[in-house]
Amino acid sequence: MAEDFNYDVFLSHSSKDKDIVRDVAERLRADGLRVWFDEWILKPGDSIPAKIEEGLEQSRVLVLCMSAQAFGSDWAQLEAGTFRFRDPLNQERRFIPLRLDATPIKGSLAQFLYINWLPEAREQEYAKLLEACRPSESARTSPENQQADADLMRHVERLMHARLNEWRRLRSDFEAKAREYHDVKVSTFFVVKDAPLPAITFPKPNHVINLWQYFGSTESGQSIERLLSEGVTDFGLTGAKVNSVGLVAGAQTEMFCKMATRCGSLLPDEVTPIIIKEVSAKFADIFDPGKPVLVSNSNPLAKWLILMLVTTASLNPGRLKDNVLVVDPFTASLTVFDYFSFDESKVEPTSASSDSLASSDPISFPIGDGWSGIRGLLQQAYSTSIIKSILGKAGLPVSKFQYTGTYKGPFLDEADSMVSSLDEHMRDRIVVGCIQEIVSFERNKAAKYGNDSNSQTVQELQQVLARFGHDLKHFEKT
Repeated sequence: MAEDFNYDVFLSHSSKDKDIVRDVAERLRADGLRVWFDEWILKPGDSIPAKIEEGLEQSRVLVLCMSAQAFGSDWAQLEAGTFRFRDPLNQERRFIPLRLDATPIKGSLAQFLYINWLPEAREQEYAKLLEACRPSESARTSPENQQADADLMRHVERLMHARLNEWRRLRSDFEAKAREYHDVKVSTFFVVKDAPLPAITFPKPNHVINLWQYFGSTESGQSIERLLSEGVTDFGLTGAKVNSVGLVAGAQTEMFCKMATRCGSLLPDEVTPIIIKEVSAKFADIFDPGKPVLVSNSNPLAKWLILMLVTTASLNPGRLKDNVLVVDPFTASLTVFDYFSFDESKVEPTSASSDSLASSDPISFPIGDGWSGIRGLLQQAYSTSIIKSILGKAGLPVSKFQYTGTYKGPFLDEADSMVSSLDEHMRDRIVVGCIQEIVSFERNKAAKYGNDSNSQTVQELQQVLARFGHDLKHFEKT
């Protein structure tokens, strides 16, 4: 039974591969899995062989990280830990080889289907790794987990109320910006495979982002094969027949991108089929016969830009001429809010005893001065990947950070520089977003594992805010 194991995943690896494996561990932990990773478990004075044996016994899945280093001097010890997981009669456990480099696979391991963790494939392969490490469907639907799911759904409903409050505030912000007639424009252009690049002038400042990619149609099996074999770059998948690219340019580029990113982070995953459907219909005449093979960028800013363009083309077609918005994007964004209008009569109000942002908006008083305390809490409580997720949802464009490593210090130093460069209003909003996302993360974790929602981290957050003269109840979403 899955609940008999203290850990979902045991990461077996060579110490020389520590940096790569640490990133794997942090990503799995950020997605809710309980990970046995030596750096997090072993303490001074521990018997290393005894602790490893204990960890293997208490883990449901063994991920064996294969590399030239692993197949070297560490191999005998690493292989010895795999046998209980490779036993076909042991249905409760699972063995997953993770290939870190191109070194030939040793002996009997060649019979196992591995997950490719070479640098160019990691983003595509991570979904496979996560799914393989998660408990089986039967474990998820046990009576105990059904109760946990019900508790989680109640939590999700509370989050929906909070997101609705945030949605209202963001619409109000866009309405205010639209009244100021800012100097910023949005346009799109296309990069077609084997065709010359379009001659485009990029005014400064600007921001360029890939919106969607077309790989062919389902009538050609080669389209699917090509898509699955392509590598990932900072600008999307390689090998697309058509790339649609968004360009934001003008004095208010940075402000619009920050606000649009925050809006995009609130959009549910269900908007992706809407995007694909609308793009397929709009460009049907230039696509190959058959169902188009399209990939839409899931970046929050990209989602918002696509929806802004799609809804403008549908509801206000006169505002989009030759792939250029003739109104500023703050104004055009209001069309998205209209498109995704909520039937608020169907949303039950939260308990009258709870303090929500609808009744007490913390933006009405300064909170940006609390960033230093929030930064310290983030560094103390979370891994780099979780910090990145929290800051991204709070509105910081973490994808633009120059530091791409796994150490928390340099990453937070860059966040410091960015937050300090913001005006007072935006700094307040970022800090409020961080507070809300920390509370949401802790409560989501509590709902999933049945822990106390008033965790140690939440208590420390209360203390941090108190030092700056604020009360956590004014910022909670529920």
